[in-house]
Amino acid sequence: MSLLHPRIPFLDTLRGIGAAGVAIWHYQHFFVLSGSCADSIQEGICNGAFPPLYPILQYFYENGFRMVDLFFMISGLVMFARYQKGVSAGMVTFKQFLIARVARLWPLAIATLSIAALLTWSHRVVYGSFLFYENNDVTTFVLNGLFLHAGFFRGVDLSFNGPSWTIAIEFWMYLSLFLVLRFTRRPLWAVCALSLGCVVLQANHDHAQLSLWYRGLSGFGIGMAIALVRQQLLSEGRSCQKAVRALTSVAVFGTVIVATQLYFPQFDVVTSFSDETRMYLWHLLVIFLPIVLSAALSTGQVRTMSSVGQWLGSRSFGIYMWHVPVQMALVLMIRLLGVNDPTFSDWFLATYVVVVLIAADVGFRLIERPLRSRILRTT
Repeated sequence: MSLLHPRIPFLDTLRGIGAAGVAIWHYQHFFVLSGSCADSIQEGICNGAFPPLYPILQYFYENGFRMVDLFFMISGLVMFARYQKGVSAGMVTFKQFLIARVARLWPLAIATLSIAALLTWSHRVVYGSFLFYENNDVTTFVLNGLFLHAGFFRGVDLSFNGPSWTIAIEFWMYLSLFLVLRFTRRPLWAVCALSLGCVVLQANHDHAQLSLWYRGLSGFGIGMAIALVRQQLLSEGRSCQKAVRALTSVAVFGTVIVATQLYFPQFDVVTSFSDETRMYLWHLLVIFLPIVLSAALSTGQVRTMSSVGQWLGSRSFGIYMWHVPVQMALVLMIRLLGVNDPTFSDWFLATYVVVVLIAADVGFRLIERPLRSRILRTT
């Protein structure tokens, strides 16, 4: 039923890199230990101090949140390729599809939501304030559990485990995917129109709730279009090596442009990225789209990337979902122990990374994999 078997190691690696990028972006949460910051993370400093390994990790400190668009794109590609034939032919029912998606997302989402709630409520009891996000009442907790906290109600999308807003959007995009596959005879045109329309709307619309939908649907739609292009090329038996090289070159070019603008702001490279819309479109269309399409068209698999990439891919959801609860636990522990603020030390960044990786691995082994199998087995 899937066009993506055997697994494409580079897509797994991209997932892992994206999850790590978001975790580095959210390192700014530790700034609560230093009091109010004189500058935002986009300027790279807090009270005059740079985050750990700033010259190396500057891109992720300043742009890690953009990895969300990469997630949406990969998700659209994988889901469309996996379910297109089965859903279109009626071999996969809506009930089967829904249960499979709930089994994939819900166990870890509920586990991390519960732990984040326990930690942030504990911090509220002891220190009088929530950690990182302020909308943490019981109603919002229920909305989080039902994947209704993003894109539906104002002021609750960032609550408890903040990054989970993307999981809520993705869940509803899954359901939209089922409808497209089941009831659309020409999915290519529907997908292209959807993704292009959402890209335009996201680039020109500042409504907070609608923006979440536009952002998710644009990346997800582009991913579905990539799956269709891949299917067409491979079904015709065409060699994609030239296309892979060309797409990789485009992605490298886009990355070099962004890096040059980032590390050498005195040079006006092609266009200034002071406009957030330009930066969004550049990442989405010039970096992420070519590199994901290139990965999808790759037929060769590198042995060394296979094991590492597969490990990263299987734990990427955990890295993404566990890093904020880990931050909450570290902040609460530091304050309870009365330890001096370690935020700007390299060893603390290393500790944070190691703990997140351990949490992701343990969560995968004890929560994600067994509960998913149990849910699928009992239905």
